[in-house]
Amino acid sequence: MVISLEPPFNFLHAYEGSTIKQDFTKWLQRKPIVRLNIGAGSDVREPRKEWINIDGLPLPTVDVVADVSNLNMFPDECADSIESNHCIEHCGTWKTSLNVL
Repeated sequence: MVISLEPPFNFLHAYEGSTIKQDFTKWLQRKPIVRLNIGAGSDVREPRKEWINIDGLPLPTVDVVADVSNLNMFPDECADSIESNHCIEHCGTWKTSLNVL
């Protein structure tokens, strides 16, 4: 079996013992510039070689499917820039929203 180190990486349905975190880390390390588009929806950023489109829905244009209030799969200080438009209102309560910030 060949493991693909290409998106999408679905962290919502990752099971314990899966290699998704390791595969994702290898894929992330290959990127010279990392730009995160959090809560991308269908509003993706191109070129994909720089932008990582993150959303809670497994849309065809999303690279990482994850709960945007928990992005622990990204190492600290890994991103060169972060963009998030119209996302915070989908993060639950106002306390959860503040924690995301």
